[in-house]
Amino acid sequence: MIFLPGLGFTVLENNLNRYLIDPNRDPNEGLTGDYYHLVYPKNTFGHALYQTPPSSWKINRRRDQFYQPYHQQLQKLLSIKKDTFRNSLVFTLLDFSAFIKKNFML
Repeated sequence: MIFLPGLGFTVLENNLNRYLIDPNRDPNEGLTGDYYHLVYPKNTFGHALYQTPPSSWKINRRRDQFYQPYHQQLQKLLSIKKDTFRNSLVFTLLDFSAFIKKNFML
């Protein structure tokens, strides 16, 4: 994604694994559970991620340390864009390169 700023795009990159806490999930859906929660107990292939699931305290700490700062920065960037342009688009690009065995282009 390093080429995107050169094309005039603003980039906010999350360098954390989504299994730590998923920034693309609604925090009101609950802390842990299935794919739609902040922290899920199984990976994409259904394998358990934890021998002992993280406590609510740990998940809340992750939310405070990682989720909230990411979304605060996203809101800041969106405010700047809103002040500059009438409309803006947000794209979420996910890296599935470990699973794609052929060339893939967006």
